[in-house]
Amino acid sequence: MKKFIVLFIVSCNLFIAYNCYAKSNISPSIKIYSYKYTKNNDINLEASGSATVITKDGLILTNNHVIENPNEPSKTYDGFLVCLSSEYQEKPECEYTASFIARNKDLDIAILQIDNKNIRGKPIPKLNYLEYDHTYTLKEGDTIQVLGYPGIGGESITTTKGQVSGFEEYDNIKYIKTDTDISNGNSGGTALNKDGVFVGIPTYVVSSLENLGYLLDIHEAKQWINVNKFNTPIINEEVNTLIREKNIIINDAKEKKVYNHPYFPSFQLTIPSDWVFYVLERNVIIVKTEKKSKNYSIGFHIKEFPFDLTEQYLKEAVFEKFEKNKEFFLNYERKHTKFKDKDGFMIKYNNAWNDTCSINYVIPVNNIGIIISYEYDLKENDKDIYENVLKEFMFNNKIPPQKISVTLKTPDFQVKSPKDWYILKNLDPKNEDLILELLRPDNFEGKISLSNHKLSKSDKSLPKTEYLKNLIRSNGYIKNFKLVNKNSDIKIDGLDGVSITYTYQGEDLSQTRKTSEIHIFDNDHFYEFVYDDLDNNYDTYLDDFKFLCRNFQTKENKGIYELGSLNYVFFDISYHRYEQSISNLKDKNIIEGFLDNTFKPEKNISRLETLKIILDSKKYLDDKQNNNNLSIYLDTYKDTETQIFADTTTNQKYLKYAKDNNIIKGYNNNTFHPEKNITLSETLKILFRSFEIPVWDSSTSNVVWYKPYMDKSIEIGVLPVSLYNADHQITRGELAYIIDKLINRLEQN
Repeated sequence: MKKFIVLFIVSCNLFIAYNCYAKSNISPSIKIYSYKYTKNNDINLEASGSATVITKDGLILTNNHVIENPNEPSKTYDGFLVCLSSEYQEKPECEYTASFIARNKDLDIAILQIDNKNIRGKPIPKLNYLEYDHTYTLKEGDTIQVLGYPGIGGESITTTKGQVSGFEEYDNIKYIKTDTDISNGNSGGTALNKDGVFVGIPTYVVSSLENLGYLLDIHEAKQWINVNKFNTPIINEEVNTLIREKNIIINDAKEKKVYNHPYFPSFQLTIPSDWVFYVLERNVIIVKTEKKSKNYSIGFHIKEFPFDLTEQYLKEAVFEKFEKNKEFFLNYERKHTKFKDKDGFMIKYNNAWNDTCSINYVIPVNNIGIIISYEYDLKENDKDIYENVLKEFMFNNKIPPQKISVTLKTPDFQVKSPKDWYILKNLDPKNEDLILELLRPDNFEGKISLSNHKLSKSDKSLPKTEYLKNLIRSNGYIKNFKLVNKNSDIKIDGLDGVSITYTYQGEDLSQTRKTSEIHIFDNDHFYEFVYDDLDNNYDTYLDDFKFLCRNFQTKENKGIYELGSLNYVFFDISYHRYEQSISNLKDKNIIEGFLDNTFKPEKNISRLETLKIILDSKKYLDDKQNNNNLSIYLDTYKDTETQIFADTTTNQKYLKYAKDNNIIKGYNNNTFHPEKNITLSETLKILFRSFEIPVWDSSTSNVVWYKPYMDKSIEIGVLPVSLYNADHQITRGELAYIIDKLINRLEQN
């Protein structure tokens, strides 16, 4: 194998003039992995890039965007893993940590210091470095070579060549323009001239199609580096410890071809020499073949539950969901089996579209479910390749089962689980905002979760009512989303918040699901409480969800809880065809129900109630458009004033306004017939006149009086399907639908 040092010895005399000490075979171009310290006290790999060693004691130069947390630009990531290459075209050794020194966001550069011991506690090797403080200048047409770890060429170091295309300045900073192939992973890497002089840092690509990239001229960074390179490194020992522990396990497994799972259930997996560990995480292990004409892979997925898994739970919570689609598979079968002396199940089926057979082992071990999956070619019948790997899988009992906790305490809050619900603390660093989930062993569909998220700047400044509107809007993409309830006056332990409840179409088309979300604001963050279940189960366990919310306590422990109903405002509109329109008008305070908390959507509606609802909807829209004339009129009118119609003693202000504005006339004997059922044609006349929507003049035509109103209703699309009979006595639900459609149309104009 060709030593990488040869690349630099070519110009050794020039290097010596610039203090380049070629005393080892370690490349000055290195790879960096950036880690974030997560809320659940773990680390997650967030970014990677390249860097250049610029001093003999391990000072490294990279781009700021390689180490900056984009979600919190005022901060860097919390820890850094360094990979050194000693063999060209071989994977680097990721055995070193680094600590932050300084960064410059304008120049997009940063300095790190490689720590003096590797992850196993051994001294770091002697390092080659490239001199940055020189006077060499480039000119247009000069040859450029870029070194880094772009990923597209594998994990090893990659060299690409091109030319200097020109020079440009942005914000008084000089950049080298080049046609050299630069990929994202090259960021922060090494740009050399033809003699191996360090001339720039790959910073960004303008167009991958035109192959146009920009290098920060090293002269732009010299002064800043000289000022900041002596800063004391900021060492995050807690994060470095986690980086060391995880990467020792990963590196040992990759080198020795043996992985020992350090969590319950403990197991060992030994793979053949031509296989590799492709993914090694707490909950996912994937192994695959290397250097074979055909790719083979096996996945080990580990799912944790807060209670011991039973066959009944697996059957109803896992298998039945999967098997609803089994008609798409050939020769489907599920059977009991043993895997390494553990009782479990094997699911086997053929995929007709690619002539493969899928094998899935499901092995429950206490509260852990292990799923092992692979597929083999039916024509080649190459399943023995997988069996040779699985036979080396071995359970051991070094780590005891984890205990189930019913109370979770943190420095910020405390919460208790309701009876028969079990808390599962989230340990996935990729989903750090999720704090915990609650499950029941006898409810295979329902789940309660608690998360903590950072508020965006725009959300922080919003009134609760506007935040609530955005929350509803953001959920609108959910299939068959229907809003059931919303509330902008929620309180949990004295913290203000909002809530929504909605139904939607789940994966099973025959089942509707219902979800309640509560967002509680705590300075720069918000807690999110979510209960999701089948609609038929929701009412059964809603009080359990409320129990959790009422037993959530912050450090201040104010003890104030206002949750509201979190359910249908009217009990009798669930699944009704006008459910959404009724809910919308209730949210706008346009309609009311009855004392028994029903709406009676199929009940005919009277002339007087229709007039009142229409004018209240007109008032809602006028107020929204900053026209308060109708509001002022209704608020100041006294019902004790003159009776408008002889047979009507209530709602005089509505009758007075409607009569004065030629919306209604009444009958010849000065009566209104307030309790009479109203027809569709009468409703449309009152509606369009109230909203001042013009209709065509029928006075000179030989048509019935209501035809212009019916025509207009069809034109603007406010009628329910198949409702075209002008004499039809409309129902409360139909009126809600018509008004809701009209308001939506007018709000969009």
